[in-house]
Amino acid sequence: MHTGDYTCLAQNTYLNTSSNNTISLTVYYPPDGSPSCSVEPALNHTSLRLLCSWPGGFPSPSLHWTGDLIQDQFNTPQQTSSASNTTILISTAISLPSGGPTSNNSLFTCVGSHPALKQSTQCSTRTYIPPAEPLCFAYVTNDKQYLTMSCSWEGGAPKALVWWEGPEGQSKGGEETSNNFTLRYSTVRFGRPYSCHARHPLLVQTKTCRLTLVPVNKPYILMSDTSPVEGSSMWMRCNVENGTEPIRYVWQRETSSEDVTTFAQGNNSIINVTNVNRNHTGWYLCVASNNINSQTSDRVWLDTIFGPDVPQIDVTPPRTVKQGYTALETEAVSLLCQAQSNPASQYVWFYNNSQVYTGQKFTITKILRVDAGDYTCLAQNTYLNTRTKKTISMTVYYPPDGSPSCSVEPALNHTSLRLLCSWPGGFPSPSLHWTGDLIQDQSNIAQLTSSASSTTIMLPSGGLTSNNSLFTCLGSHPALKQSTQCSTRTC
Repeated sequence: MHTGDYTCLAQNTYLNTSSNNTISLTVYYPPDGSPSCSVEPALNHTSLRLLCSWPGGFPSPSLHWTGDLIQDQFNTPQQTSSASNTTILISTAISLPSGGPTSNNSLFTCVGSHPALKQSTQCSTRTYIPPAEPLCFAYVTNDKQYLTMSCSWEGGAPKALVWWEGPEGQSKGGEETSNNFTLRYSTVRFGRPYSCHARHPLLVQTKTCRLTLVPVNKPYILMSDTSPVEGSSMWMRCNVENGTEPIRYVWQRETSSEDVTTFAQGNNSIINVTNVNRNHTGWYLCVASNNINSQTSDRVWLDTIFGPDVPQIDVTPPRTVKQGYTALETEAVSLLCQAQSNPASQYVWFYNNSQVYTGQKFTITKILRVDAGDYTCLAQNTYLNTRTKKTISMTVYYPPDGSPSCSVEPALNHTSLRLLCSWPGGFPSPSLHWTGDLIQDQSNIAQLTSSASSTTIMLPSGGLTSNNSLFTCLGSHPALKQSTQCSTRTC
């Protein structure tokens, strides 16, 4: 704001004379900040162009490059852009020679100076090759309408140029944005190579990444053992003979209810089962897919061999006691043996260690007292030659023969009465008790004996028993549906 003309006026007031002199003042000021540097490809990515700019300031700043190859300027053309056609630069651009003489990771520095600054200022840029190799892959839209191939060569300064070239004139190239190549799925040349070319100014040779697009064929499952023994180890492999990598595998199992569940997935085609159990039995299938398509294998049956487990014996009709099971003589009794096994168990029945029947269900149509004893079910897995067994104890209930026998006799020198009731035999012993006159009032009645098959009571003395009194002995037994009785009369 102080730039302009300054005039000095001198006056002699005595003589009333004056004179003046004018000078022009220019204020120098630097650009803001520091120079800005960048590197870009040139000549179709075969050379490099270094750009340096530092706009603003008065007069324009002076810019020049230093660094690898810059000292030897004879083969490095420098294009300049000056302010008001002066030779003082606000930006500068130089092209490095093609042919790859520039070293990887070269550092270039743009030095800027200005009369208003005591010291120069600078910026730097570095050029380097992408550290890895170009990568290319393909993927298909969900509706299988389009296939897109993508190529990347990440890193590097400046950014590399990539383009696609396909068979029979299918290509896209020469652009920074040409890393994606999209085709209609129906036009893809499967089994033919598609090439992604990548070029960087620091390299003489072009890099190439090739994709040969091969859909996965229908996979098939191999098992190390389709009938493994429970507790053993086995493996399953999903075999795919053709298909562009990477291939992804999904393992599925179909249950008896026809529900399909996924139990494993990933890039591994092998499933290891270190401890096979019966729950692994079922249909297995695998789905193989890549970025082009997916295919499902046929089902394969895995049949786990196991058992037999310890048998379970069910008795019909079910009557249990502490010692085992009971049955009533002459009734039908069924013994059902069940032991989990694959293949199914073979069953053999033993009575008191003697074989009596072969089969799962052993029926005694009319059980007798002589049939009481131990019954053993032996379950066998003939494939594994293994066996288990279980034993139960069977007790047969049977009643005494006939009916109870009643009598009355004098006691205590004919001053009292003794009632006797007996019903020998049967198992368990029958239950006996008296009813009749005076018997309901038990307070003055003495029970003399009560054995397993008889009972005796003493009626009170003193003439309390009426003449012609009737006394009844009731007998009951678990093997009888109804009780039986006998009676005696005193007169």
